Amino acid sequence: THVFQPHGGVYSCAASAQSRSAGSHRRRHAAARALNPKHRALVRLEGQQRRRADRVTLVALSDRVAGDMRAVYRPPSNREPIRIYNGVDVERFRPDPSAKDRAQLRRRHAIPADAFLVLFVGHNFRLKGLHHLLDALARVGGDTHLLVIGRGRDRLFRERAAALGLAGRFVFAGTVDDAAPLYRAADVLAHPTYYDPCSCVCLEALASGLPVITTGANGVGELIAADGGGVVLDAADDVAGLAAALIALRENPAQCIRLATEARELAEARPEAKAFAAMEAVLVETADREAGNRGD
Repeated sequence: THVFQPHGGVYSCAASAQSRSAGSHRRRHAAARALNPKHRALVRLEGQQRRRADRVTLVALSDRVAGDMRAVYRPPSNREPIRIYNGVDVERFRPDPSAKDRAQLRRRHAIPADAFLVLFVGHNFRLKGLHHLLDALARVGGDTHLLVIGRGRDRLFRERAAALGLAGRFVFAGTVDDAAPLYRAADVLAHPTYYDPCSCVCLEALASGLPVITTGANGVGELIAADGGGVVLDAADDVAGLAAALIALRENPAQCIRLATEARELAEARPEAKAFAAMEAVLVETADREAGNRGD
């Protein structure tokens, strides 16, 4: 392997974040993970990658991942990670001025047409901070609803929502074949993640003109901090900050409109074709260099 681009980020960093997301059970989670054969195999592979860092072109999906690569793989100065953010299909994911999808999706899930709708999309619920989002929703009050899309063990989250009194404002819709209409049905995407190299979900939401609330642990948070389109929290477990951000958007429609415009502009500057071209250039350059080293 001459080019290494881990779409899941640096494994040991992602695994550590997964343990942190377990809260008071983090030590138990870490201990169980240490006994997992898959985890041990991935740690060995990461060690092999570290030993080959002087011979491999590292490609990072964000500055966050580039920093993780420097810390874990320790590449020499002439092998600095190359940053290429994920791109997004700005034709498939786009705003819907007619609000047709907004009306249809809300009717389908029995969500009031005038409710402030928070969308959560993700499969690893705990790593992506769904439990913190539920806690924040309980603080928000008012006519604010949450629509959760994704696959995973949902029983504990359903029980948590019920205990918080959210049963009437919480819809767990499972998996969907096409997420594009969902972004157009919501008012904000909440993604309080513990670790995300460069969330495609967030980029899809931005392309749909949907403001995003995420964390600094998400590579997309770097883009939002620079170009707008949402709110970046310092930490996934900042429930108070998350609740405040939701309330601010709900109570200020003009701010939502401004962020929606910024969101679309941010995504339009990062189409899939641009990311593909950047990655293709890295592959071609690497192939030419390796051919030269072999004297081909």
